[in-house]
Amino acid sequence: MRKKSDNISHGKPSAGINPLKASQSSDSAKVRTKVEITKNKLRNLGEKWKGVNSVYGFLSDLWSALGMTNDTKSKKKGGNPSRYATFEIKKNVIVTIRASAHNADASNYSIEGNKCGDCNLSIVLRKRNFKSTFKSNVHVELDEYVYIDSKIASITNPLTQISLSLINYLTNGVYIDTTGVAIHHKSPSKDTEPTL
Repeated sequence: MRKKSDNISHGKPSAGINPLKASQSSDSAKVRTKVEITKNKLRNLGEKWKGVNSVYGFLSDLWSALGMTNDTKSKKKGGNPSRYATFEIKKNVIVTIRASAHNADASNYSIEGNKCGDCNLSIVLRKRNFKSTFKSNVHVELDEYVYIDSKIASITNPLTQISLSLINYLTNGVYIDTTGVAIHHKSPSKDTEPTL
């Protein structure tokens, strides 16, 4: 079996091993140290998508800017996978970013007691609005922001704003939806039941 050259997890942030150990040999999300390079790629992404009010095509470019390989062989039947990247933004402060076209399941962020990051973020980009399938988990802190074409249609440079908000997230671990139109999901939610 040929070893993958990228270090992105397709579908889950961890394959049952500690996702924060940068020396692991699997293709699980590993800690990225080149945060400044990623920020520059996000700035360029924001410039490229200035004036565009549709998410169509943006997800692939976002994956690329975040270092998430767009490997068509890894795509699961039925649509695009979730892609994850994990970064150390300050000494011992780990953040995880998920980018996808569908909602997250927060339980994927806690595999065998390992957590992907101190701050976990999910960015969802959709052409149409569907019923939310977001799943919260009492043990996982996760913020998800869903951007839909119909909601961003009247916003000035919405995709540029998303790029800049991600730069802020990679700077201080805080994501702020400056568009004001994203659908926000949070884990744990108030109605999340502890799992036994």
